Amino acid sequence: MKKILLVPLIISPCLLMAQSTYFEQDFESSTLISDYITGSSNFNIQEANKVTIMGNQGTPNAGQSTIVDITSNPDNNMNHSNQLRLVRAQGATPRGGFFKNDLPFITGLILVSFDFDNQLPPTTGSGNYATGMPSTWLQLGDGFTNDLNQEPTNESSTTVYAELGIANQGAASNPKWGIYANGKLEGDVFSGSGKIKWVINNTSGNVTYKSPIDNNAIVLEPDHYDIWVTNDNKTVQLVTNSAVLNSANASGGIKDFKDIYVSGNSTQYQDNIKISTLKTDGSASLPVSFASPLSANVSGGAILLSWKTATEFNNRLFNIYRSTDAINFKNIGQVNAVNRPNIYTFTDFAPEKGINYYRLEQIDNDGNIFVSKTVNAKFNGSEQKDNFSITRIASNSITIKVLSSTTQNALVLVYNLSGKLIASMKKELQIGANIIDFPIVGSSGIYFLKVNKGARHYTQKFLKP
Repeated sequence: MKKILLVPLIISPCLLMAQSTYFEQDFESSTLISDYITGSSNFNIQEANKVTIMGNQGTPNAGQSTIVDITSNPDNNMNHSNQLRLVRAQGATPRGGFFKNDLPFITGLILVSFDFDNQLPPTTGSGNYATGMPSTWLQLGDGFTNDLNQEPTNESSTTVYAELGIANQGAASNPKWGIYANGKLEGDVFSGSGKIKWVINNTSGNVTYKSPIDNNAIVLEPDHYDIWVTNDNKTVQLVTNSAVLNSANASGGIKDFKDIYVSGNSTQYQDNIKISTLKTDGSASLPVSFASPLSANVSGGAILLSWKTATEFNNRLFNIYRSTDAINFKNIGQVNAVNRPNIYTFTDFAPEKGINYYRLEQIDNDGNIFVSKTVNAKFNGSEQKDNFSITRIASNSITIKVLSSTTQNALVLVYNLSGKLIASMKKELQIGANIIDFPIVGSSGIYFLKVNKGARHYTQKFLKP
C-alpha cells in the first residue's frame, strides 16, 4: 500500500487494528477504472473490493460533468499517483463517485478509513466550490440506489444509517477541507492530504476502544460515532459520541456504502479506502500499546528517555524528537523496534540548557506514523555534559566510553605511576557516546588515563592486571 500520507501521528499507541476487513482498496492493481467495477474480468482485484461507479469515466476533459478515473502519474507535484480522482466542473449537474451494496450486513464496532486531498480551481467565483457546505458525502445503510442526481441527504429516510460530509474551503492557492457532521462544519479545517477515521458503534450496548492519541479508553454509545482526522503529523478527534441519523436503518447490520461527490468545483483524491470492524476488548488492538509511557530524567550530563511496551505488532521503529519550545521539534535519533514487549531507552547526550521537550514518533511497517504525548526534563547546565568512563580493563588494552556534546578531536593519554607517557591516541569524537578500544603495554600496576578535549581535561586512575 502506498504512502501518500504525512501522518504521524500523534500518538503514544498506534493504529486501530481491524478484527475483520470487508472492503479494502488502494488502487495499486491497475490505472483503469473499469478494473475496479463489480463484474470486471480483472482477477487481480477481488470481487469483494470492487464497486459500482457513478459518473463519467476516463481522462478528465472540458465540460460540466464529474469525471472518475485513477491517476496514473503524480498530479501537479502533489504525489497523487494511483488514487481515485474525481473532477467536477462549475455548474455540473451530474454527481460522481461509487457505491457498494453487497456488504455482508456488518455489525459491531465499525471503522471506515480513507485518505483524502483536494485541489481548487484557479478562480473562485460564484458556484466554483462549496464553502463550508459538503461537497462529498459518505453514507452507510441498507437499500441504496445508483442515483447520480439525487442528493445523498435525500437518498431515503429509510435507507441511511449514518453519514459524513467533507466540505471544500479556502482558495486555489491554499485549498482546505473540513468535516461536516451534525448539520455543521466540525472543528478544524485542514490543508494537504489527511487520513479520516470514522468509528461507528452498530451494537446494542456501549463499546470501548483505545484512543489513537493517548491510548486511553474511549466509550462509544450504541448507534453513535466518533470521527478522527490525521493531518500534518497531528491527530484530532473532531466528532465525539454523535448519534447516527436513523438507528432503525441498520438494525440488521450495514449492507451498503456510498461515496458521492455532489457539489462544488474542485479535484478530489481518495485512497486506501477500508471498511472493517475493530476489536473492542483492548487486547492487542493496537500495533503498540504501552505499559509505561515515555519519561525523561536528567542523568549526569545527559537526559535519559525510557518507555515500556506491553504489546507490539507490525512495529518498525521509534524516532526521538527534541524541542526547546514544545513547538519546533528536531529528530535526534531512532531506536529500532523488537516487536515484542520491551523496555526501550535513549540517551540525549547533548541537551540544551533549560527545559528540553521530548516526544516519540512511532512508525509501523505500513508507513503509518504516530506521535506520543510530549514530556520534558530541565537541564540546569551545571551537570557535566562531557565526561568519560572506563568500561573494560584487560592485560593489554582498555575500553573507554567518552561522551561528547559536539563533534571534536580528543587526545587520549596513558601515564604510569611515575608520570611517564606510556601510550597516546588521537580520536575524532562524534556527538553522543564514543567507544574507544585503547591498547597499552607494560607491567601490571596503577596507571592514569587522561582525556583532553579542547579546554577540558579529564583524568582517571585505573589498575592494570
